Amino acid sequence: MPRKRKAKGALLPHPLAQLRTTLGWTREDCAEETGIPAATIQNIERATTPLTWAQARVIDAVTGCHAFDLGHKSDQWRAAFRLHPAKLEEAAADPAKAAEFTPLDLKGNPYSKEFYEMYCRQPVAIETREKAIEDLTMRIKLLLGPLAKEPRKFRRAYRHLAQVFDDERAAAELSDLDISDYATRFGKANRGTLTVAQLDGLRGVSTDAEWHEIKNEKKLKPDDVIQVTIEEQPHWPRRNLMTNAEQQAMFVGDYAHGLQRTFRMVLPDGTPFAVGYYETKSEGLGQSFPPEFLPKPESDKA
Repeated sequence: MPRKRKAKGALLPHPLAQLRTTLGWTREDCAEETGIPAATIQNIERATTPLTWAQARVIDAVTGCHAFDLGHKSDQWRAAFRLHPAKLEEAAADPAKAAEFTPLDLKGNPYSKEFYEMYCRQPVAIETREKAIEDLTMRIKLLLGPLAKEPRKFRRAYRHLAQVFDDERAAAELSDLDISDYATRFGKANRGTLTVAQLDGLRGVSTDAEWHEIKNEKKLKPDDVIQVTIEEQPHWPRRNLMTNAEQQAMFVGDYAHGLQRTFRMVLPDGTPFAVGYYETKSEGLGQSFPPEFLPKPESDKA
């Protein structure tokens, strides 16, 4: 039986390494962009561990490199590296053979820096975005519906999803103003006029100290008319750390939800002013204390 010829020259790099080279990324850059540890990326590119489907999907989402193709070619490259390294030597010198291990973009073309730049800039059409929202909403319903019969699993799945969305908001550095702007542009806001007396009767405004202060400063009368935009957006409270003196208690909301309502006003002299408040509802509120802060039971009195 003929022995396998060992490679003597340079080997074609792993498809992930080729992708990094195309983008000009170090392993640390790739780790920062994808969340895959740099050490894991190194192990993948050295064939000591396979590229998983989940990792390929993350790389797909970040770069626009075709996930299925990348995963398939990564497996092919790893098998060749272990069994027939001469194939990778030949592929390094022959573009036609290299294509067997070269990553593709989402359009099926060899991956390029130009495609990545286009992929990063390309806007998402309204129809595509709305379809994605509809799709994710249905997936969440299908996931959480059956799990509702198993509270422990439901809480775990719910809190995980809530954490994912909150982390993404933080990573995207979306401010309340960004979200309010989206709410305004997509019909989540009502514009109109209200008198000072009507505003004084609204929850969230009536108890706001700054509103009463500016009302007195501007000498507003009960029948003065104010231009008001009332914005509403979902609010998902998860955790609040309550501090009382040196004691701390953690309140964790189970499937809590609510509404953030903002009143954006233009006073008669043109001064802008805003008041906001949260309205929270919960279908079960869990409360937990660190052991050292648990209330001490009172001793029975004789």
